[in-house]
Amino acid sequence: MQRDLAALREKDWVSSQTIDELHQELRQRLQQVEQLKEQLVEENAVLRERLVAETAGQDIIGAEGGMREVIHQAAKLAPVPVTVLISGESGTGKELLANYLHRHSDREGPLVTVNCAALPAALIESELFGHEKGAFTDAHAQKKGKFELAAGGTLFLDEIGEMSLEAQAKLLRALQENEIYRVGGTHAIKVDVRVVAATNRDLQAEVAAGRFREDLYYRLKVAELHCPLLRERLDDLPALAQFFIERYAEKLGKPVVGIAPAALELLAEHNWPGNVRELENTIARAVALAETRVLGPADFSLGSTPARGGGSTSTEAVHPDVGTGESAYAQLLRACGVETASAGRPASWETVTAACERLQLETALLRYKNQKEAAAALGLHPTKLHRLVKKYGLKGGK
Repeated sequence: MQRDLAALREKDWVSSQTIDELHQELRQRLQQVEQLKEQLVEENAVLRERLVAETAGQDIIGAEGGMREVIHQAAKLAPVPVTVLISGESGTGKELLANYLHRHSDREGPLVTVNCAALPAALIESELFGHEKGAFTDAHAQKKGKFELAAGGTLFLDEIGEMSLEAQAKLLRALQENEIYRVGGTHAIKVDVRVVAATNRDLQAEVAAGRFREDLYYRLKVAELHCPLLRERLDDLPALAQFFIERYAEKLGKPVVGIAPAALELLAEHNWPGNVRELENTIARAVALAETRVLGPADFSLGSTPARGGGSTSTEAVHPDVGTGESAYAQLLRACGVETASAGRPASWETVTAACERLQLETALLRYKNQKEAAAALGLHPTKLHRLVKKYGLKGGK
């Protein structure tokens, strides 16, 4: 474009003013193209989220036991246009429940998801409310926020407890007035959005500690749903296991069709700190490595987190278990993936420390959605956790 304009300047019959006007018009057209491109990217993301929500399979797999009452409450709340707060530990199915509420509502707009934990405090306002062109350094074009993109639908605010107090104040105003202001904007924009929020924190404790606004807490908690831990809904375990077996057998091209009763008993003994997400990862790994059509106990490596039973005494830690002939020390080493060179001889300090450190990291990454949450749970700085994840070649969290 610059070369073409330079060529025009060499023509005697084209004035400099005309060339400057053409240059300005071309710049405006390019800016419009960039703005349309950004809007298409946002709309495409919304359409992908809607497709995922509509093709997620069954509403909630294995709605028995502790989950039965939750689904019953969700079915009653779905058509009612009130805000809903979903609580529960990571991996318990809060996002699935939000999808259920949206799919069974009367709202025709999309389901739009915002992970509050993944957004820096400086960006969350722009992400939620959008911005006007020139509102800040990189605001080259106007951008719609998630509230506008969710028009007529549902806005799912995941990990709402991670939101800063400043952003909480602006969210509260949006919920109270049903209107927003884009960053850099001067006029209010009316929005028709149903808000569903989720958290793995105790928001009442966060309110008491001054980290979460009390008025926003009660504004969100018009209705509340709590997702139970997997170990509190073990009646659902067979259905969940079968569902994940079928999913990953098809995805990985494996001929696995089911799971043996003995393997289900083994799974029921596990504590499942990572809840349904950990179960899914466990089944996926077993299916990927399976050599038979039916998964058995030997296909699972669950570490050392039994659901029942107390701590061991000092005698139990040294002497063999009567049933297995294996000491608790040897069981710990096996759970950590350490093989001793000879019976009765302790493994090296470095070997055991590294193995236990790796196991602790794997457990945290399975339980929490991202490395930030895992680092907080382990009492580590996120940068140090990232280095350890890289050191051991682990996957999980972002």
